[in-house]
Amino acid sequence: MAIQEIIDAAKNVKPYAEKDGRKIVSFEDSVALANMEGVEPTPTTGQRTYNADGSLARTNKQTAAINPHNYFANRFRATQKKMRVVVDWRAIQEQSTGEIYIRNIPAYVFERIKTEDTPSGEKGELTLTGIEMVSDTEFISSFTDTLSVEAMMQIAPLIANFGSDITASEMPI
Repeated sequence: MAIQEIIDAAKNVKPYAEKDGRKIVSFEDSVALANMEGVEPTPTTGQRTYNADGSLARTNKQTAAINPHNYFANRFRATQKKMRVVVDWRAIQEQSTGEIYIRNIPAYVFERIKTEDTPSGEKGELTLTGIEMVSDTEFISSFTDTLSVEAMMQIAPLIANFGSDITASEMPI
């Protein structure tokens, strides 16, 4: 692979998320970034350490590799005004068996909310409005569709930031 191809492949990497300062990428993108580390000079030492076979011996990893379909596993059900999304990985894995490990599963409720700034004809901004409990039988029979990885990338930050703004150090007890 030519150096320019390595550089171009690394530039096209788009992380799915960021956790503790590390970019979360797919396995394929992790390989592209690791190849780029072999091309770029190291800002701290200026030298690379290589194994006898020519592979990089030590790297300063700034990424973590995941399978995005497992990371963003979901099932959803949409009505005209609301969309309920379940992200419980175990419940999703057990759904095909017809028996879920828990009787009630939390579902995140999303709605499109129009503001006065919303242009005419637009759907409005996707907003997480709450959490509802869904019975296991309802989940098994009604939550049959899956959102794409790209759609989950848009709603995952809403789920992560939903709830109280009180941190553990600010708790009143």
